Order: sequence, then structure tokens, then C-alpha cells
Amino acid sequence: MGIKRTFIKNTSLNVISYIYLSVAAIISIPILIHALGVQAFGLYTIITSIMPILSALDFGLGLAVIRYLALPNVSDEKKAGVWQTSFYFFTFVGLALFFVVIAIFYLYVFKIPAINAIIGSNKLPIMFVVALTMLVNHLNTHFLTLPQARHRFDIFSLNAFVSGTASTLITAAVVLIKPDLLLVFITQLLGVSTTATILYFYAKGQFKQLNFPRFSLASFREIIGFGLKSFAGKVTSSLEANGLNLIIAAYVSLKAVTYFSIPQSLIIKAAGGISMLTLSLFPLSTSLLTKESFPKLKKLMLWLQGAVVAGTFFGVAVIFFIGRPLLTLWLGNPDLVSNVYPLLQILSVQLFFVALTPMPTAILESMNYPGTTSIFAFLTVFLEFIFLIFFLPRFGITGAAYALSLSAMVSVPLFLTVFLYRFRKYEKTLGPIIA
Repeated sequence: MGIKRTFIKNTSLNVISYIYLSVAAIISIPILIHALGVQAFGLYTIITSIMPILSALDFGLGLAVIRYLALPNVSDEKKAGVWQTSFYFFTFVGLALFFVVIAIFYLYVFKIPAINAIIGSNKLPIMFVVALTMLVNHLNTHFLTLPQARHRFDIFSLNAFVSGTASTLITAAVVLIKPDLLLVFITQLLGVSTTATILYFYAKGQFKQLNFPRFSLASFREIIGFGLKSFAGKVTSSLEANGLNLIIAAYVSLKAVTYFSIPQSLIIKAAGGISMLTLSLFPLSTSLLTKESFPKLKKLMLWLQGAVVAGTFFGVAVIFFIGRPLLTLWLGNPDLVSNVYPLLQILSVQLFFVALTPMPTAILESMNYPGTTSIFAFLTVFLEFIFLIFFLPRFGITGAAYALSLSAMVSVPLFLTVFLYRFRKYEKTLGPIIA
């Protein structure tokens, strides 16, 4: 199968699964808000924000394993050793994160003033269910490396269809029957557990008797260097996407978390949709870094970035011209829309700039420059923090939206400049290229 055909096939699977998950989320969010209430939905948002932040604590090994398994000229024996070591590592870290979640509940969640009125005696059961979900979800991060590295995006997409359905449509159905956060989190635990079971049996079919955790120092050394370079970027990106809700809950209110999380989730989903276009580019571009294949990578990059720019312009235009009536139709609550829409307009600026980064990020990581993307991810979050200090006390959640957009306006142009420099420098090392 040709390069472009393979890329289009894999990307189509990613986009279809992502569109499905986004539509499912759009359907479920207003149901959850109306069934649980604005405050309870704010608490739900805070708890679900904890898991993505902790999931980023993988020392970059998830990305490193994908890259290693996709490398040409590496023996199957070495790849199996790396996969087993990754399994061991994610199991160990997942168990550690189980207890970290418990600590966060005691030190932060249980101290939220309105928590007793919202969940009452279900505090401890919710804590343990969320902690167990964290463990299983971390194992899924490991299991998903294999289908992604082998371009089996039909298997990879099961995470969206199984876990995603459980956390959106099935969760929405549950709260319509009984608006109980404990039942919500049990439903989501069942979803990630089902995904883990399916992915485990897929891996078992690939590695036969080697599908168990086993640590190998030699295999660990093969991936830890690359992993650590990308680790800081992954953590800071996760903090950027989810940590702000924790700050808003602490300094504003649970209602403000709901108001801010709705437009933020729309922006994240739009940016994530663009990332889906480049998800299959990472393992593919790793194999296109040879002198003979580099022109194909260059053409693919230009084609993809052009599509991203056109799509983002369209999305931002939709927000400004018909965003308010669409939000009113979706949420069915004019008062809620009046709080959400101004934030969405401000955050659309962030979307425009952030949309330009997934493709360069994938290529830089393929060229073994994960440290570059980590530096700029850290710079973005650092700028957000500086702007938050200034804007949040003065403008509340509107100030938080300003902080996100301004940081992107500063960091993204700098990142793209460095990317072009690295890309051209790498191209020169290959010598004269005949397209």
C-alpha cells in the first residue's frame, strides 16, 4: 500500500472515531449538566481532570515505545523485549498512581466546600472507583502503543468506541435513570476495563507467550532517553488542558468550573480533531526519514498543514458568526450560554494558533527532537501561569481565557520558527535530494 494511501486510511479511522466521540460528548454534556446540576457537574469535571494529568506521568515511555516498535531494521526479539518492559513499567506506575489518586482526594477533593452536599456518603466509594480507573487506564496507555506502532488503527480506535461510549452516551443514560456520581464513575471503570481486556488479547495474539510484564534493563535503556525528552512536554500539555479547572475551583467556584469547562472542552475537541489528522503521521514519518523517502514526507507535510489551516479558519468563523445560536440549541439554557459564549470567542484565538502545532510536533519527534517540543510546551504553560496571575484576579474566568489565548499567540510562532530551522537542517544532512 502506498505512503499516501496508508496515511489516508489510518487517518480516516482516527478521524471517524474522534468525530464519533466528539458527537457523543456533545450529546452527553447538556444531559449531564441538567441531570446533575451545575455544581455537581463542576465537581465531576474536577475529578475527571485529575486522571489525564496523572496519565501523563509515564516518563514519555508511551511515545518512545511507539517510535521504537515502528523503527525499521530492529529485530522482533528486541521489540518484544521493549514491549514487555513497557508493560512492567506501566503496571508499576499505575499501582503508584492508584495511591496518588487517594492522596489527592484526601488533600484536595474532600476539602472542596460543597462536596458533602453533592456526594455525601459516597465520597470513599467514588475515591476508590476513580483510583482503580486510573490504574486500568494507565495500562491501556501501554496496550495502545502496539496497534498504533503497527498501523492497526482499527484496533487503536476501540479505545474511543468502547471507553469513549462508556464515558459519554452510557454515562448520560445512567444519569437520566439515577443522577448519581458514583454510578457515573462505575460506568466509566467498566468501559476502560473492557477496553483493556480487548487490547490485552490483541497483544497476546501478536507476542504469543511474551505478553506478560518483565523488566529488562537493556530494553529500558533503548527507550528511556527518548521518553524523558518528551516527558516534560506531555506533562505540561496535560496541565494546560486540565489543571486550569483545579485552579478555577480553588479561586473562583464550582459553577465557574462548569462555565469554563464547556468552551474549553469544545476547543480541546477541535484541537484534538486536528491532532487525529497527525496521529498516524508519527509512526509513518519515522519510516520516511531516509534520503529516498524524505520528499514524500515533505509533500505530505505541506498537504496536511494546508488542510489544517483551511479547517481552522472555517471553525473560528463558525464560532464568531453562528456560535451563540448553536450553543443555545445545544445547551438549551440561555443563562448558561451567556456565560459560556464570550469565553468561547476568546478561546477560539487559542484554537487558531494551537491547530498549527500537531504536525510539526509529530515530525520533530520522529526526527528525535522531543526535547524541542517539550521546551515549547513548558514555555506555553509558563506564559499561561504568568498571564493567569495578572488576569484571573481582575477578570475571573474571562481572565483565564485571555491567559490561554495570549500564551498561544506568543509561543506558537516561536515554535514554528524553530521547527522550520530543524527541518531544513535535517534535510541538509541527507545531502542532495532528487524529488
